[in-house]
Amino acid sequence: FIGGLFMVGGAILLFLYNAEQLLTLFAGILGRLGRLLPVARVSIAYPVAAKGRTAITLAMFSLVIFTLVGTATISNTFSNFLDTESGSGGYDVLVQTNPFNPVSPEDLQQTVDDLAARGEMAQPSALASIVSGPAQAQAPGMERPAPYLVNGVDAEFLATNRLEFSGLARGYDSAAQGWAALQADPGLAVIDGFAVDRTGDPTFQADEDAFRLSSISASDTAFDPVTVTIAGRDGLPREFTVIGVLSSAPSFYGALMSAEAAASLGYDAASRYFLRLPDGADARAAANAIESAFSRSGLQTSLPKEELAESRTSILSIFYLLQGFMA
Repeated sequence: FIGGLFMVGGAILLFLYNAEQLLTLFAGILGRLGRLLPVARVSIAYPVAAKGRTAITLAMFSLVIFTLVGTATISNTFSNFLDTESGSGGYDVLVQTNPFNPVSPEDLQQTVDDLAARGEMAQPSALASIVSGPAQAQAPGMERPAPYLVNGVDAEFLATNRLEFSGLARGYDSAAQGWAALQADPGLAVIDGFAVDRTGDPTFQADEDAFRLSSISASDTAFDPVTVTIAGRDGLPREFTVIGVLSSAPSFYGALMSAEAAASLGYDAASRYFLRLPDGADARAAANAIESAFSRSGLQTSLPKEELAESRTSILSIFYLLQGFMA
């Protein structure tokens, strides 16, 4: 923003100190039209005679245009940052189980099939599970481990998710290769975009006690694989190689790894499930039906896409209001 202000001011000064030459050229072009020559002379005389007023007028219009362009750019950035499809992994319903009364994948699948058969919800095209648990993670350069989250994903998640990577380790040319490697090798992991170096991002506030991979920048689309240590339930540190950094995905904070890798850290009970419904299906009806069927277990449901869309709408409304005021 400060740089933009200096650019606008520099452009105005450049014009003022070269106004006579520029306006003479302008008059020469209009003079060829004959009748417009008097108009050209009058239009040149005033700006050159009152350079201070000309500068103020240009400054006002330039700052308004700069602000409009700036807010439009920022709003577009936030719109892309909170993409509902990639941010939710492409899933319509999130099922959060009660840790004191968990629901097994088999029980959830059977109940969903029964609800779909009775017409209370659409039959999901994908039902993936995630095992989550607290961990202590340490990256190169960190003085001590920091709290982090482990997410062990099953084969269904690896095959059906629509998450996007902001960066991949060298040797992996596509997201498909990254997910395939994660499934095949329990020593690999993918981290969220807030665990890397975001220096220069004005919206980011660094936490000295948080897990941070300083060797990877948020702007890096390719990087060398980095080895980190993660300690799970038993407190024993194990080495994992980071091969990917996720784009903005609030529901997937932490380190994503295979279910086998999470089991080695002591976490093997699924705590979250993600459902993808057919296009046009009523996600809220499906969420209510599942929550009602498991009312005694304390299971909770939410709609990731709808929540992301609401967050994006509230942010964009502020920018639209600013643009409308300036216009």
